[in-house]
Amino acid sequence: MVPALILVAAVSAPLPLIAGGGVEASQASTLALFRGVLPNSNHQLGAATFVPLTAPAITRSGLASTPTLTWSTVTLTNGAPVSYVVMRVPKVGTPVEVCKGADAPALSGSTVSCVDRVHGANPNDRYTEQPYLLRSGQVTWTLSASAPSA
Repeated sequence: MVPALILVAAVSAPLPLIAGGGVEASQASTLALFRGVLPNSNHQLGAATFVPLTAPAITRSGLASTPTLTWSTVTLTNGAPVSYVVMRVPKVGTPVEVCKGADAPALSGSTVSCVDRVHGANPNDRYTEQPYLLRSGQVTWTLSASAPSA
């Protein structure tokens, strides 16, 4: 067995995200994760960081009732895949998760996009996206949500 040391640099803000499939996140938001491994007395430090460190804003286009949402890709420096939760934020009422299931965000080059097909979209609604890392069905690491779209 290889001895390991795991250090997590955390921001102690609660994580306000529910990932697809009903997985509720309860961990704190983190900007960096470090893992030290000591195989055969060789010291190794693996690290990963979200790039950029701030979630990009969403651009909305297309039909008011089924808008297309687009934003710049967020990556992890260790190459792990990044997932996104997208929320529609109405001027009045409760935010609603959109772009899930068959309409989940899709990567194309350096952009990510999805279509909000959830009933009730309004031209005055704003949107946020929150990148996260999903490991074994658990949200383990996330950036804060983007600023609401204009």
